[in-house]
Amino acid sequence: MYRKYSTDCHEQLFKDFGEFPPKPLRAPPLKHTFDVIYLSGIGSKYYSLSRVFGLFKADEDEIEDENVRLMHKEVQDVKYGLVTSLQDLVFKFKKLNLLNKTLSLLLVILISPLFLIFFAFLLIILIYRLYRIPSLGLNSLGFFSPITQQKSEIVVKPRDIKNAGLSLDAIVSHEHIHLLQFRKFPDRQNDLLGTDFKASVKNVLKDSAKRSGKAFYYLSINEVEARLHEVVLSYYRAYQSLPHDYRGFLVMILSCEVLGGPVSKILSNHEVELQEYVFRDFNLREVAPAQDLAIMLGYFKDFSYSKRFVCESLSVMYGNLLMLYGDTQKAINYLKTIECSDFYLQLYGEPSVPMDRAGE
Repeated sequence: MYRKYSTDCHEQLFKDFGEFPPKPLRAPPLKHTFDVIYLSGIGSKYYSLSRVFGLFKADEDEIEDENVRLMHKEVQDVKYGLVTSLQDLVFKFKKLNLLNKTLSLLLVILISPLFLIFFAFLLIILIYRLYRIPSLGLNSLGFFSPITQQKSEIVVKPRDIKNAGLSLDAIVSHEHIHLLQFRKFPDRQNDLLGTDFKASVKNVLKDSAKRSGKAFYYLSINEVEARLHEVVLSYYRAYQSLPHDYRGFLVMILSCEVLGGPVSKILSNHEVELQEYVFRDFNLREVAPAQDLAIMLGYFKDFSYSKRFVCESLSVMYGNLLMLYGDTQKAINYLKTIECSDFYLQLYGEPSVPMDRAGE
């Protein structure tokens, strides 16, 4: 299956929150358009191959995705072999005298069916070799991969999502946040899972988490923010207002049906007076992202780091989300209320400055 529909960022955020902009934000219409592509079965292969053929004009060194690079190389190798063979034939043909040229042309006409069979055979080999290369996003339920695109698009796999017992809408929202991150924070994309990030995070992780590549992936800033977005939109659907200060952020986290318990325990063990906070219960549209956030808290050496992650990192990421929603001034005002952001700086560096890529 291969199916797509076009939408824009404004419409997607409207679906998430039930209105846009969510109160109390003020944001201009986010009219950047993109395609949502539904894939399953052979549609995944078609998608991968179509994106590879679109990369023929690109330099192989500019392609970051390993599977795309393999596909690109397979096609370029076959293409190079064909071009070289044809050039060699043309060169030899030009050196023939008139009689031999005439005889050669007659021979070509006679054996042209064999040439067609030969080229068909080469095409079959090419298709077979490409088919054996893993599809883009093979093990994912959805993905946003700008390096394969001529236009903005996100990909989701409805059948796999249903089999996993997850919400299709939540996966689309998650990948849309990645699209917004790519557009708003282009400088951030350079070291998402690079050496600097891993070195910073490794110092505060349990040994078991260090041995797991999953821990580094989940704790990368883009993945944390995309999961936090699901908590934020669920809170907004219940109360029609987003937190505008650090205290409100903590109320949202402590009131979350999945995060509230573990975060309350962590904070109360580290001199945070929870009785000062009035909880506001709400249901999550999809629980899996919040469950992932709860799991992340267990990756750290001890709960003092988990507390810092919530209070000094997750709080800043909420401010980043406000920027993605389009209200930079409200985000700045909110960030000023955070008591400390040292742990965010330690793990991720300076907070992102929003920048619009061309075309917004």
